[in-house]
Amino acid sequence: MAHTPLPGRAGWSRRSFLATMGAAALTVAACGGSGESESAAADISGVQAPVLDSLTGDERTRVATLIAKARSEGALNWITPIITDSKDPLIEAFKQRHNLPGLQVSFENLQTGQVTSRVQSEVTSRQIKTDVVGLNGSPSFFKTLKDAEMLENYRSPQLTAYQGADKFVSIDPGYWASPIAVQYLPVYNPKVWTTGVGSWYDLLDPRLKGKISWPGVPSSESALLMYRGLREVLPLSYFQSLKNNAPRIGVGNSTVATQMVSQGELTIAVTQSHTVHNTSQQLGVPLEVAFPKEGAVLDGWSVGILTGCPHPATAKLFMDFILSENAVQIMVEKQAATPVRDDVKMPAELAHFAPASPGAAHAIPVDPLADRKTMQASRDEFVGIFGG
Repeated sequence: MAHTPLPGRAGWSRRSFLATMGAAALTVAACGGSGESESAAADISGVQAPVLDSLTGDERTRVATLIAKARSEGALNWITPIITDSKDPLIEAFKQRHNLPGLQVSFENLQTGQVTSRVQSEVTSRQIKTDVVGLNGSPSFFKTLKDAEMLENYRSPQLTAYQGADKFVSIDPGYWASPIAVQYLPVYNPKVWTTGVGSWYDLLDPRLKGKISWPGVPSSESALLMYRGLREVLPLSYFQSLKNNAPRIGVGNSTVATQMVSQGELTIAVTQSHTVHNTSQQLGVPLEVAFPKEGAVLDGWSVGILTGCPHPATAKLFMDFILSENAVQIMVEKQAATPVRDDVKMPAELAHFAPASPGAAHAIPVDPLADRKTMQASRDEFVGIFGG
């Protein structure tokens, strides 16, 4: 994921966005959209799908009704960063599980800034085209949408598997949830850097001068959250000492940073670890992910439904699916991401690329919804050390 500034940097303040959204939210709500009742009449007499086999009573009727409506809607529009490697098996599993073979799924893998810009444009123009939005490292973005009444309050039955998840990742049950998470961790080639990394302090080794990279805190919300979290366990003097090693700030997304390590341009890259497994396999270079003893910040990939979306029934089915054990297992296996659900297990061969669970991640608690002044203070502190 490239470190593209969120629209807030260019004037999308929470206050101005909410002010702009006032009339737009009312107009969208008046149009119906995803506020339509799930129990509205629909012929479910001929609805059959694998997902229904384990359901009974009202829940079976509810899901069958959504499937009938989804067949009528015929499409789903989904935008998100991160899960490119998972999208094809996820879409296929969703269509098969709900017996929607003809469903047209529009998937766009966008950078974080592109996602937020797209949503802002659709919402403020009152032309909602996106059904489901996914984003990592930007809980304040979802909070702003919720406050503007532009996130559908849909309480998926799958949310019962996420109780207590807010200790590790951003989640507001009914509005958005994080089925998987990634971390910024040190990545290196063990044949090049034989010393290994057991602590964040190992990055202060003078042999790493000019050969280490750090996430782009000045321009990335997720990197800023990571910095704020690390400051809970590392003193300011640590980062002042790190400066002596002349780290390269914001070299690119996780794929770029990992490739730079593979090619020897960097010895260690502190980056999101979910691309390391695939990059290592593709390039044939052994790569390791370090888990510093002081811990790290979990960066939840969150998903929600936009109010007034064009395909509300399909969006709700997809929300149920993307939070399900089946979907999370796919994302964990394809992305080497940390599962937030306790009933999903990390394959043994991937466990050294990402924490197998939030507990195994030694997650550092951090307030993801800190006010803008607090966030800016952390950004200013980082820029004061490393420059902008």
